[in-house]
Amino acid sequence: MASVDRHVAKTGTPRVVIIGFGSDLRGDDALGPMVARELEPLLVSRDDVRLETCQGLTPDLALLIADAQTVIFVDCSADGPVGEVIRQEIEPIAKSDMSMVHFLDPAALLTWTQLLYGRAPEAMALTVPGQTFEISETLSPPVAAAVPKLIDQVMSIVGEVCCA
Repeated sequence: MASVDRHVAKTGTPRVVIIGFGSDLRGDDALGPMVARELEPLLVSRDDVRLETCQGLTPDLALLIADAQTVIFVDCSADGPVGEVIRQEIEPIAKSDMSMVHFLDPAALLTWTQLLYGRAPEAMALTVPGQTFEISETLSPPVAAAVPKLIDQVMSIVGEVCCA
């Protein structure tokens, strides 16, 4: 699944970019795109927020986030207490010679953004450790129960950034 534009800022550069990533067909890995779809009606009237969904982070996303003030990565992780929302600040990797890859983690994408555009936005990852990554189109009960908390945290961050 290619990157899908969910909401384009109507007045230029978005202050906040939210990227929900993961596979819709791998159980809890669908968390990122699912949360982005649930956020869409809450943010559709916002001119300063852009939502994206994708299966994985790729170098072309550097252009999308280059001018944003804040980027929020939403994903399911394989490690940690299942169903707990974890917030982690993300910094570019202190490595100046990144080779081209087909999959990036958030820190590597920030590094690409900094190398290509001379700056990287403030960034954080909001993740929920998953229980199952088998072929399935549904979230496990503990991950599904974390979705409202995750949405509340995203909306809180958007409020802080956009109202500051």
